[in-house]
Amino acid sequence: MNDDIESLLTGQLFKKMAEQQFHPLMETYDLRKVELDILCFLADSDTDSQVTARDIMNRRYISKAHISKSIKNLKKRGLIHVREDVDDRRLLHISVTADAMPIIAAYKDSKNQINRILFDGITADEKETILNVLHRIIHNLDQAIDHTV
Repeated sequence: MNDDIESLLTGQLFKKMAEQQFHPLMETYDLRKVELDILCFLADSDTDSQVTARDIMNRRYISKAHISKSIKNLKKRGLIHVREDVDDRRLLHISVTADAMPIIAAYKDSKNQINRILFDGITADEKETILNVLHRIIHNLDQAIDHTV
């Protein structure tokens, strides 16, 4: 495999750049990156949907242990609301509170800056092609992963 492609697919270069972008935000709000990711996933989810920890795990590829710890911390800080499902008490529905909105706005600003960096000098057509190929790659990887664990 080409070294550039392997570097991109392993995500190490992207992770390093993202850490630089998110570090000030994490320090300002005393949050871990996984907690920021969870907040934004919840904020981006349809407000009518019933988001559960399993949804976060399956869509963000975050371990159960990290999700559990993060939900506990976010709830303790009043940034999320957790309620039991009326039909199945084992299911917990999670949503953001108004207190989380400034954090989410700052996180989205950082993500927009990352996108500007990533797509600098790339035309709209090139970006569309890249995103289409990436969606296919993600689909292929997703099909290869056993989600029953």
